[in-house]
Amino acid sequence: MRQGKLQVIKKTYWRHLVKPEILFLVGAVMANLPYLLWRCGYPVPPYSFSISYKPLYLWILGYIAFCLGTGFVGYPRRKTRKPQSFTPFCIHHANFRFFISITIFAAIIQLILICLLYGTLPIGGFFYGYDIETLNMTQEASGFGQLGLLTLTLFVLNALILIGIVSNIKEKGRNRIILWIAVIVVIFGSLFQGKTQGFFIFICFLLTGGALTGVNPINLFMHKFGFPKFSKRQMIVVVISLFFFLILLHGFTRFLRVGRYEEFSVKSSFDTTVAYLSTPLINMENQLAISGLPGSQFEISGLLIRLLPSKMESHFTESVKTSVPRLERTSPSGFLSTPHWYLGLWGMLIFMFIIGAVCKYFYIRSNKSLFCLLAYSQIAWTLIAAHTYNHFLILLFIPAPIIAFFILTRLVRVKHISSKLMQEN
Repeated sequence: MRQGKLQVIKKTYWRHLVKPEILFLVGAVMANLPYLLWRCGYPVPPYSFSISYKPLYLWILGYIAFCLGTGFVGYPRRKTRKPQSFTPFCIHHANFRFFISITIFAAIIQLILICLLYGTLPIGGFFYGYDIETLNMTQEASGFGQLGLLTLTLFVLNALILIGIVSNIKEKGRNRIILWIAVIVVIFGSLFQGKTQGFFIFICFLLTGGALTGVNPINLFMHKFGFPKFSKRQMIVVVISLFFFLILLHGFTRFLRVGRYEEFSVKSSFDTTVAYLSTPLINMENQLAISGLPGSQFEISGLLIRLLPSKMESHFTESVKTSVPRLERTSPSGFLSTPHWYLGLWGMLIFMFIIGAVCKYFYIRSNKSLFCLLAYSQIAWTLIAAHTYNHFLILLFIPAPIIAFFILTRLVRVKHISSKLMQEN
């Protein structure tokens, strides 16, 4: 009896680590971390603002509303007190290989066309003085949304890689080669512009999707790609190394984009990370200084600006009376900024309740539905990166990929199988 309980705890441990309440708490803590750093003597960025701690109060209220939403959906499940085990998925092998091959080919073609659009490979051009402003202007002027289409294609490729990892797809021969090619294409496609968010989304997507199966996601990945599993001590070293690698990568690409890669150092990477966390908080301080904690308007149409295709945004923006104020215009203002500015405090709290309920629904259903597993894996980064972004209100990052995942799971022909049959296959 005791051994059975330990097995249940072991199977649910990794799922608990990626619960929406935990992931959003991580994002909320990082959003307010600069306050602690400033109090400990870290230099305050030279912007004209006063530290009021109002964003901290707003984050506390927003997190409570989010948890009420997750609790509203999760309460019926808790009453049963029965652990929900992961159900393996049976994927039609031929369909899987066809769709992942087509997606890889489409991504490579798009990468070539975009490099032709830029006139160079951006991450290589930065070493020779390619201007980041030129890259940004080219992105805005791209006639047919090539960059958005590439991003969506890479998200679909993320999903296909994860399907190959968590399903009954055999990890040998052609399947392993195809998965390796897909991983290389995603990594290159995420970093070739000298930006790291796509790569972070990819890492978070795989780790979350693996954890939702109830096993160590890193060892699951290692097994599928033919590497030996890590011991517990090795796993601690790997996790710490990955954390510092991501910080260094973020810092290096930041210096590379502005043509100052010679100045890159370990310290500069941490300074860049702190600045990355600080500017959204500064913007939020400025916003609350203007609107006050209760908010000053209700204009629900403002939430729809980034939910439209990029070519339609400018026309729709003209009909919105006011835009979110920012001291640092190149930085977003965090997860709560847009709903608070356009809906006020009470509207924002209702919004957070709904988001919490949606996240919890996908999380609970992820052990039975491949679509929900993919959808929640995509949402996970938005919760962790809540200190800077609200991807729920950006068409390209949450709505469009989730629609694509819904179609994809129908095309690969998913059905449930028993664990015994899974082992036989």
